[in-house]
Amino acid sequence: MPAALRLAFFKLLGFALLGLFLLPAVTWWVSGHGLDRFTTELRASLSASLSDTKDLSSADREGAQAFVASVTAQSLCDGSLAQLQSLAQELCGATGDVGQFVLARRISTATLWLGAFTLLLIAALAGLAYVRPRLQLAAFSAGWWSLRAISALEVLLQAAMLVWLSFWITALFFNIYIVKLIVIAGALAAMGAWIAITAIFKRVSLENTISGVPIPREQAPALWARVRQHATKLGTEPPRQIIAGIDASFFVTEAPLKLAQGEASGRSLFVSLPLLRVLSRQEADAVLAHEMAHFSGGDTAFGAAMGPRLAAYGHYMAALGQNAMTLLAFYVLNLFRAAFELALSKSSRDREFAADRAAAGLTSGDAIARSLIKVSAYSAYRNTVEQSLFEHNQRHEGPLGLAQRVAHGLTAFAQTPDFQAAVAESAMPHPFDSHPPLRQRLQQVGADYPADAFAGIVEQAPTETWADLILDVDALEAPLWQQYEAMFADQHEQHLALRYEPADEAERAIVLRHFPDVEIALKNGGAVRISYRGMDTPEANLQWDQVSAVQYEEGSFGTSDKLTVTHPEKGRLGMAATTTYKLALTAQTREPFKQAFGQYWRRHQIMRQLQQQAAG
Repeated sequence: MPAALRLAFFKLLGFALLGLFLLPAVTWWVSGHGLDRFTTELRASLSASLSDTKDLSSADREGAQAFVASVTAQSLCDGSLAQLQSLAQELCGATGDVGQFVLARRISTATLWLGAFTLLLIAALAGLAYVRPRLQLAAFSAGWWSLRAISALEVLLQAAMLVWLSFWITALFFNIYIVKLIVIAGALAAMGAWIAITAIFKRVSLENTISGVPIPREQAPALWARVRQHATKLGTEPPRQIIAGIDASFFVTEAPLKLAQGEASGRSLFVSLPLLRVLSRQEADAVLAHEMAHFSGGDTAFGAAMGPRLAAYGHYMAALGQNAMTLLAFYVLNLFRAAFELALSKSSRDREFAADRAAAGLTSGDAIARSLIKVSAYSAYRNTVEQSLFEHNQRHEGPLGLAQRVAHGLTAFAQTPDFQAAVAESAMPHPFDSHPPLRQRLQQVGADYPADAFAGIVEQAPTETWADLILDVDALEAPLWQQYEAMFADQHEQHLALRYEPADEAERAIVLRHFPDVEIALKNGGAVRISYRGMDTPEANLQWDQVSAVQYEEGSFGTSDKLTVTHPEKGRLGMAATTTYKLALTAQTREPFKQAFGQYWRRHQIMRQLQQQAAG
């Protein structure tokens, strides 16, 4: 495991340990401290009563003193002291002080044991998935169901502990209680419990949307025949549909796909038209055989079953990450996901190696190796071209010509100093699993070309391709590039709206298109205007460069909301300078104001950061 990944994993483990054990440990200690104090007070009270009793013999007094010395607050409440039954009823009930501490002690102890069990469960399930790949689906499902239940229970238990501690820590150690602290703790606990429970039952909408068009058999009969031939040799069913697109990848899946033409279900093969133009028929055959091998190995069936579970798990984690009280469960679930990812990555690499070997057996090791090198080179260069276009500081007008830029510049790219490293370390892009590095894949098929041979392979233009045998392939491909370039230009313009200060009217028009002025009405008839420049109120104007931090406090009982702005410059005595704005917002305008303020202030921060990066 790389050092950075190892550090991230142990950091995550540390957060999970804090989430599982910190609050229960504090509750366990506070409850124990309180019980010790109650025990001392109880013994003192019983000793005082014993001293007032004059008609005891020496032997009885000694026995009574020994009994008093053995009395504890816990023994009083566990029913073992029949002599003190009336006192136990008074102090040990649900509303009795001693009873609360005894219950807190028991709950915190049980929660600590539950935390230890959770860690062991995570280790056991992740370990099982690592050593037994065929059991990964069962192991993940078991972890998904059990950890959701445990996480919800942990949130409920620790929420109760938080509220209990908010009262007793101040009462026990300072002889006071703070109502506001208790209310805040209660609200936080209630919100956390609500999120943890309701998120379990929330349905997750799963849509695998891709950009592509189905290729009917009559439009590419030779390609369909070759795909069926590979599937027959591998003893598996061929795909139900072949989908053509312009992404720089080939893949197969059994998960439902959402296309512009409708939903595609069953087995699907995605082929990249730009890559089919780069690969010779023999090289493309190797890629097609590799993808059919995923069908025969059960990889796509596993992916179709595991994908929705991973997505639902991710949505549940995202819900728990929204509240401070549920962060304890968030880090525990994240720990399991990270540990399980090690198993998934290993099995994914093994599946890729197996598919490469199967493809080499049907075609040749040289064909699969050459296809891998070309696909990696095309992906790396296309990424370079798109990154260069995205960094352009002016809005793109008209067609970008991405397909032509990449096709015409690929050979020249192969001669650049960075080409070998970029291709050798790359992995083929794939939307459904991870791929091992190119060098390892070449070694697996016995065609470990030296790095200085890559450029020559990329420069060899094919004389015959499978794209040539697809009828009206240009008409099929052109609309896909048009849609992609339109989306690319729109995303680039959105980034320009973040990037510009602006400096002139043209830049200002782009900023305003995505960040128009927002006007929020106030109760008193005035309005607050939020723009890319700052915030204008009836009393004052605030520029975004004057804001380094903000604190918002909602009004109550008819009072105005307060927005306290911390300025970058220092005030008197070196303290941070602040300004408080009173805003007469309504319940309906409060959230729109906060969202607009946060969004536009964040835009300004991003703009300044990008300026600094460009200058430095």
